[in-house]
Amino acid sequence: MIEAVVADHCRRLKFALEPTSEIQTFYWKNKQYETDIIIEMFQKPLPIEVKYRERIDKRDLRGLLEFSERNKPSIKIVVTRERLDQNDEIIFIPLRLFLMMC
Repeated sequence: MIEAVVADHCRRLKFALEPTSEIQTFYWKNKQYETDIIIEMFQKPLPIEVKYRERIDKRDLRGLLEFSERNKPSIKIVVTRERLDQNDEIIFIPLRLFLMMC
């Protein structure tokens, strides 16, 4: 359910930043891993992973990291339950703050 809320919010966020008649979100998947939401912002991919839990390990981010290795996004976002942090190019943001954007 949280993933659906985040995906809907991503569509509104994209429209607010880049108004257009066609707003699309995607997901990425290979044989083993997936990234929950991909939106294109200013002609660059923005991967968003939803991990609504207390503890997030590096193995939980394998899909996000695999996508990023192949597509080289400037930043990556992980929507969390409570964690607010930045680790290299990954921004961890609590759901309540993510929903305040836009």
